[in-house]
Amino acid sequence: MRRLFPSLSRPRRLAPAASRKTRPDRGVLPEVLESRRLLSGNVTMFHNDPAGTGVNANETQLTPGNVNVAQFGKHWSTPMDGQVYAQPLYVSGQNITTGAGAGVHNVAYVATEHDSVYAVDGDSGSVLWKTSVLGAGETTMPAGETGSGFPSLVDIGNILKRANGSREAAAGPASPESVRFGPFVFRLDRGELRRESEIVRITEREREILTILGHRAGANVPREELAGGGEGLNERTVDVQINRLRRKIEVDPANPVYLQTVRGVGYRLLVD
Repeated sequence: MRRLFPSLSRPRRLAPAASRKTRPDRGVLPEVLESRRLLSGNVTMFHNDPAGTGVNANETQLTPGNVNVAQFGKHWSTPMDGQVYAQPLYVSGQNITTGAGAGVHNVAYVATEHDSVYAVDGDSGSVLWKTSVLGAGETTMPAGETGSGFPSLVDIGNILKRANGSREAAAGPASPESVRFGPFVFRLDRGELRRESEIVRITEREREILTILGHRAGANVPREELAGGGEGLNERTVDVQINRLRRKIEVDPANPVYLQTVRGVGYRLLVD
């Protein structure tokens, strides 16, 4: 990542020539001024311009000679809620009017695959604000539906957090590593669903719901617990995910045997 503000010292200023002539015994006394940081050009669109060339035609300080490892490198890293595929944008001297970091900052704007947008301080890496651009009831597309098949790190963390919370709330002995229902085995520790020896592809949300239900096997689990605290998740989306799961594990999804509805409450998973 390009250093936004490489430190370069200003040239030293020498005493006037007249002074040197009138007081030769004192010599030349250079005055060292404080170091300055060069302002960085704003990047407000992909590759810097409408043509996508990436060229900054107004650059006056940086050259192939002074862009080197001694002055450029990684300054900081900031955790995000998903992968960052879009180019971050940058605006210097931006007035932030909300949050604990209100004031003028050099700001990097970053969008993630989960439709979150961050404003990050370009000098420290601290998050100035974060917002979601998802509409009411909208969710991001699960990895299982895009062909990747792998949950993001933040989703893995949410799965573990909610699963741990479910185990603490459940009475009885510690949860097993896997649960079996009919010809299916779901590994709670891996989030892996198999029908005999064949892996059944499930989405991230389906995996998360099965993990919660598996740790509470046989118990009634409220919809709001299955929805969790993620942005864009609600009880309606839980019903949609349950119906998709039933199509994968039930012989007759309209009359489920394993993934049962508890009217007025939520769902339960019946295991062998």
